[in-house]
Order: sequence, then structure tokens, then C-alpha cells
Amino acid sequence: GAAVLIVVLVEWFTRKRLQKTVLLGLVFALAMSFQLQTVNKYRLSWQSQRDYYWQLAWRAPAIKEGTAIIGPNMPFNLVNDLHIGFALNTIYAPELRSVETPIWFFRAGGMTDELIPDFKPGFPIHYRYLNVTFDGSTSNSLVVFYNNGADCLHVARPEDAEYIDFSNDNGKQVKLSRTNLIIPDPEKPLTPPEEIFGPEPAHTWCYIYQKGDLARQQGNWPEVVAQWNKAVKEDYRPANLVEYIPFVEGMAQTGDWEVAYQLSKSAGLDSEGMAATYCKLWKDLAAQTA
Repeated sequence: GAAVLIVVLVEWFTRKRLQKTVLLGLVFALAMSFQLQTVNKYRLSWQSQRDYYWQLAWRAPAIKEGTAIIGPNMPFNLVNDLHIGFALNTIYAPELRSVETPIWFFRAGGMTDELIPDFKPGFPIHYRYLNVTFDGSTSNSLVVFYNNGADCLHVARPEDAEYIDFSNDNGKQVKLSRTNLIIPDPEKPLTPPEEIFGPEPAHTWCYIYQKGDLARQQGNWPEVVAQWNKAVKEDYRPANLVEYIPFVEGMAQTGDWEVAYQLSKSAGLDSEGMAATYCKLWKDLAAQTA
């Protein structure tokens, strides 16, 4: 009987120890999984952040002082608007030695009632965080859309509100956007410092789109066409079909109506939303060109 009792006790203690070991193993595995997921979230967020800043620098080689950069939504995760404001001044005001910043980023949802009464021209923007200040106006706003890397960064123009079906608030913000706050050909274009933001990404579709859109802003239609030809050569295509718009305009403005038509077809005219967008664009082109 004693021998049997000893065997039972040994088996019981062994089983308990095994259960404890298995439990600890499960806890460790879950902790490691959570840690890896967290690290991956920050890695993906940093990729989106780098992409945002580089694309904005391609589209806006310099920006006038007093510009409020408005994001209708937060462009990426795990940061707040303060981080973006400081990062933008690191890029666009590298010599800044003052607490008075020349540009600042604002999330649209946090502006009304706190900073401005509404998204209409003429309202002053006085912002302060600790000892850092920014003074601007809703009349000096640049509205920038970015959807966490799902497509290219889009710098809005007021006329975009006629082409794209925005929500009421986003439509108001788009109508405020002034691309003339972008300095297209500064003596020294400003780019994200590599020691902070890493090396410049490869010049794929979004680079071509930004440079094509910048050329459209300047009315440099041959350059818009040249950028499209680069896309064709490398077989690049957009993820967002509205990104064909500058290139349809470029082809039409240089008289290549057949390519403008083919690009419009590629933009998804079988989609009700895209059909309305490009129909309005073609009506405008008919009025603007011979």
C-alpha cells in the first residue's frame, strides 16, 4: 500500500509540474506573440510615416510660411498631430531656432470649436503647445489626404470638391486648400533628412503622380505627359483611380485626346462614381481647350 501511495504522489507531483510548465510556456508564447504584433504595428506605422513625408516633399519642394496643413483624418496610426507638426518643421524649417513655427499640422476633427468656428476662409488660427506657437489662417490652408499608405498622398485643390464626392465637412476643407502655398521651384528643395527619415524611397508610381501633379499646378503640361510616359515605360498604375486625373488633363492640354480618352477608360468609367468624376473633368476640358 505504501509503495502504491508513493507512486501516486510522484505521478501527481509530476503532472502538476508538467501542467505548470505548460502554463508557463503558453504565457511566454502569448507574451512573445503580443510583443511581435506590437513591434510590427510600429514598424508598419513608421513605414507609412516615412512614405507620407517623402511624398509630401516630392509634391511640395517648399511651403510658404504661415501655412496650416490640414489632414481631414489622421494619416497614420500610433502618433498624434503634435508629432506630425514637429516632423514637418524638421523638414520645411531646418534652420528654425525659434519657438514660432512657420507651418503646422492640424487634424481637422480637432480644429472646429477649439481653434476655428468653421471651415471657411478668413478665420485666424492661433495655436500654442507649451512654448511652441503657430499663427496662420484658414485662408492659408493646404489640405492633404493620406490613407495609411493605401494609395498616394493627395494635395487637394478647391476644384476637387466638384470632381469627388466628399462628405460635407471634407468638402468644406477641400475648398479651403490653396496649392499656391507650395513653392514649386525653390532654390533649394527641402527633403526629409535621411538621418531621421531614412533614405529616399524608390521612384515608383507615387513619385510619378506627385511630380505630375506638381507640374499640373505649374501648367507645365509637357512635363505632366513626360511623367506619364515614365509610368508607361515602368508599367506603373495607381491604386486610386482619381490619380489618373492630372495625366488625362496633361494629354488633353497637349492635344493628345486619344490617350486622354484611353486613360479615362482605364480610370473605371464602368464605375458610377468614377464616371461622374471624369464626366465633369471632360466638360471642364471642353470649356478650357480648343
